[in-house]
Amino acid sequence: MPLEKLKIQNFQSHKNTELNLHSGINAITGSSDVGKSSITRAIYWVLTNRPTGTAFQSYWADKDGTEVELQFDGISVKRIRSKTKNSYQLGKTKFDVVKTDVPEEVSRFLNLSDVNIQNQHDKYFLLQDSAGEVAKKLNSVANLEIIDFALKEVNSDISQNSGKINDTEVDIYELKDKLNGYRHLDGIEKLLNELTTKIQEQETIKITLCDLQDLIIGIEAVEEDLQNLDLWLKIEVDMQPILDSLNEFISTQTTIESLQKLSQSIERIEQEIDQISEYVKCEPEIEELLRLISEYRMVSQEIKAINKLCFEIAIVVKSIEQLDGTISDATNDAIAIISENKLCPLCGNEINDDAIGHVRGWL
Repeated sequence: MPLEKLKIQNFQSHKNTELNLHSGINAITGSSDVGKSSITRAIYWVLTNRPTGTAFQSYWADKDGTEVELQFDGISVKRIRSKTKNSYQLGKTKFDVVKTDVPEEVSRFLNLSDVNIQNQHDKYFLLQDSAGEVAKKLNSVANLEIIDFALKEVNSDISQNSGKINDTEVDIYELKDKLNGYRHLDGIEKLLNELTTKIQEQETIKITLCDLQDLIIGIEAVEEDLQNLDLWLKIEVDMQPILDSLNEFISTQTTIESLQKLSQSIERIEQEIDQISEYVKCEPEIEELLRLISEYRMVSQEIKAINKLCFEIAIVVKSIEQLDGTISDATNDAIAIISENKLCPLCGNEINDDAIGHVRGWL
């Protein structure tokens, strides 16, 4: 992919420079000290991460830092260096710079070398180089240098393997010589097996001896316990009457505690009987009181019913009063209409004031 666009920000004399390039060869011209060489340095900085440090950074960069962007077919590669950032960016993917290495993904994408860039004071490409240098560059361009590299690696491997073969032959000769010194190993192995068997038998005897010593110690401990037991058996004859008395005392104490609990229960029952007797004496008065309470509840219900009826009567009275007012208003309206028109509302004939007064009395 050809390099289409170049953006340089705060790199040496370039504050904010943007160049649109064409496919093929691009020539950058201009007077001295205007930043032509800085452009190729900026490209080299992206390709090789050289120079290191921040000496190339413009003095006005401050916190913004330096940024160089190369665009290939719409895909950009950025190299960013500031007080807080030191990274590459391929498209939207960011890579932190480790030491002075260029991230492998960026190098593989760029696929550029010094063959693609010609500086102002460089020799004419291939025209002023020696035949060997031309061949080397052509091999690099055509990727033929891999053959030289492969042959070099193969020759190096052959040389190393030849040395290893010689060393191996010497080791084989020395091992054969040492092997002659182990001709009696079969007899030694037989003796070693017999010795191993004897050692195992000795270990078994040691284990058995230790078990016997532990058994003797256990027997002595049991004998001592038996002697102590005989002493306790002699004491048991004297202790038996005391134990019998102690058991009898414990049984008596248990009986006394049971009787005390029974006595307390009897006293509590007697108190409850006394209370019930008092309640029995008051039974007639309680029955009378219950009767009065029942009558009170019945009277209360009747009073509630009467109050409800009174409330309903008051509502009816109020409704009648409102209806009387409505009738009175309607009567007045009717008299007013008859007086104004002087017509009988029944026959439609004219009437005098006496008839109107008769109608007013009738209404």
